[in-house]
Amino acid sequence: MRYTAVIEKCSATGLLVGYVPGFPGAHTQADTLDELNRNLHEVIAMLLENGTPQMDGEFVGTQLVTCFRLNFAVRGTPHGATSIGSGHCHFSFFSTKK
Repeated sequence: MRYTAVIEKCSATGLLVGYVPGFPGAHTQADTLDELNRNLHEVIAMLLENGTPQMDGEFVGTQLVTCFRLNFAVRGTPHGATSIGSGHCHFSFFSTKK
C-alpha cells in the first residue's frame, strides 16, 4: 500500500517531522529526508504487522492559500478617514486523487 506523509520542519529542534494523516502511530522524525523516509517506512511496516489499521481519516489533498492586503489612501472624506484597507485571498486545491 502507498501512504502520503506530511513533512514539516520543527522550529524548536530543526528536525524534520513526518506523519501519515489519519494513521494512528505513523509518525517519526529525522535530520534528513532520506533518514525520515526510512524511519517512516519502518514505523509503517511495524504498524502493519498487526493487520490493516483502522484509519482515523483520509488524506484528501493540500490547499495553497495566498493572502495579501491592499491599502490605499482616501483624502478629503467627510468623516476624516485617511486610509481604507481591503484584503483579497486566493485558494487553490491540489488533490492526490484522480
